[in-house]
Amino acid sequence: MKTIELKNHFDELDFLEFFLVEPKVAHPEDGYWCYEVSDSVGSTLKFGIDIIQSSVQIEIKKSDAILTLLSFEAIEKIEIDGSGKKLSFCLPTEKSNIKTQIKVEISPQIKVFGHSLKIQ
Repeated sequence: MKTIELKNHFDELDFLEFFLVEPKVAHPEDGYWCYEVSDSVGSTLKFGIDIIQSSVQIEIKKSDAILTLLSFEAIEKIEIDGSGKKLSFCLPTEKSNIKTQIKVEISPQIKVFGHSLKIQ
């Protein structure tokens, strides 16, 4: 598992290895990168990373229809699993006893999973 710290740091090579494409949008001076990939069933994932705002944006489209649009803030790190096919991140739990984790898969089909657990 590879852990990528987001705050004011971005290793484009890690995300290039994961998405297997160059960023569709790259504004390093603004701390923003956006990757776009499609799968074999015609779904498209846009995955945006803003290291200044510590945020992640996820958009899933089928043809021209937006199916999902999600935005997460205060993301400290992103983890890429050893197979290079899944990444995940957790929302901070400083003021809450609830842990929320988001997982993204891009192969063989695009999938986004999320769950929240109450921490005792």
